[in-house]
Amino acid sequence: MRLFKHFKLKSKLRIIAVTTALMFSIVFLCSVSAGYNDKSSHEIIMIAYQGIGTGERQFSAEQIEDDIRTLTNKGYSPIFASQIKDILDGEADLPDKAVVMSFDGGCSGYYSKVYPILKKYRFKAVFTVNGKKAEYASNSADDNISFLRWDEIKEMDGSGLAEFSNGAYSFDNEESFEQKQNESYEEYRSRIVSDIGQTQYLFQLNCCFEPCVFTYPGGKGSDIAASLVKNMGFKAAMKLGNESVIISENKKADPYRLKRYERADYDNITDITG
Repeated sequence: MRLFKHFKLKSKLRIIAVTTALMFSIVFLCSVSAGYNDKSSHEIIMIAYQGIGTGERQFSAEQIEDDIRTLTNKGYSPIFASQIKDILDGEADLPDKAVVMSFDGGCSGYYSKVYPILKKYRFKAVFTVNGKKAEYASNSADDNISFLRWDEIKEMDGSGLAEFSNGAYSFDNEESFEQKQNESYEEYRSRIVSDIGQTQYLFQLNCCFEPCVFTYPGGKGSDIAASLVKNMGFKAAMKLGNESVIISENKKADPYRLKRYERADYDNITDITG
């Protein structure tokens, strides 16, 4: 009888031990799975808008506001592209659910329609400016010019909600920006540095600051172009690629090849953020 009771006690203890171990295993696996699936734990999502309006691959102000509202409600933390370099270098903390919202093309509607939305939600965004287009718009008496003007850029910068990226001066597509087949490295370097530098000069002249972020015309940037941009002193450079920016120790992104999701490739903002 005593032996039977001892056997029952050992059986109960064994069951308790197995159950406890199983519960700890489930909790551990769930935590690992959550960390793996949660983009906010080790990634930054960058989103690129190509314009505002009703044209192809463009979005209305209402659609952009709905995206910002959704990101805000889902707890995303908007940051500037320039902050990514500090995060990658371990000089700044990665916010929970970090997101970079960027707007290419330098459209005038970014000031009249997107900027008020940023102020309404206190949401940060990055705007790419082509120096030649901004200069043309600023020197024109036509109020219907569809590009940002220097005075508008300066006002937006002063709000603390807008960061500006150098989008070169005369280049507006990949073909014009990349090295030509018969062009030497020195010729290419001179052409690129001069063009980018012209836009930097115009920013300083008209807005009293120089962008520390560059956007590759056409959304692509070669290794040579990335090296030139880095040597010019920029903190980061943006391209297109529909991938998140990895922050984990095992695989860190290159701040001069930051890939952004093209918003037009997705039906809803949640298709990008999950």
